[in-house]
Amino acid sequence: AFRTSLLSAETFDDFTAAVKREIRAQAEGIMAKVHDLWFVPSPFLDLLYGGRDISKGNKYNNFGIHGTGISCAADSLAAIKKYVYDEKTVSKGDYLAAVDADFAGYDELLHRLRYESPKVGCGNEEADRWLVWLTEAFHAALDGRRNERGGIWRAGTGSAMFYLWHAAEIGASPDGRRKDEPFAANYSPSLFAKIDNPIGIVRSFTAP
Repeated sequence: AFRTSLLSAETFDDFTAAVKREIRAQAEGIMAKVHDLWFVPSPFLDLLYGGRDISKGNKYNNFGIHGTGISCAADSLAAIKKYVYDEKTVSKGDYLAAVDADFAGYDELLHRLRYESPKVGCGNEEADRWLVWLTEAFHAALDGRRNERGGIWRAGTGSAMFYLWHAAEIGASPDGRRKDEPFAANYSPSLFAKIDNPIGIVRSFTAP
């Protein structure tokens, strides 16, 4: 989906529109697979969930989808915008070839993406902008959707162990993360972000 979206997008707005469609499509696919849930009867857990049988539905029926690698995705959007669409210093073909090759043979681009590109957590407004945009797009994909237990679907940023599992499954990413290198855990900056102080992190993850 990333390859097709980038190659067919004449403008960065075209590309982000395709990203938003893909987020919605992935969310729809996950929600469609989650059905016929059965919870093990648990009297002690029932006490914490309103005193009713949790296996049959209860007062608290909300659950959601883990949004893994949010800072990686934001950093990737910022990098693609900067190098492909604004500066035009990296062609779409070269960018895709570098990602496909896990950046082997693309040392200069890898260094630029890791250490010289906009990163969430550093007080960079461009990267922070895409962090907010992605979070809103993820929320919009689930907004108003009800699960089969009568609760709502929630967009989450707690990645559990998926920040390791998903990183191994999808290969390299456009922000310079190589295959098997983990995403940042939960709602936190990339491992390659040059963090000056914790204030920058707070500013990025509370950006309006």
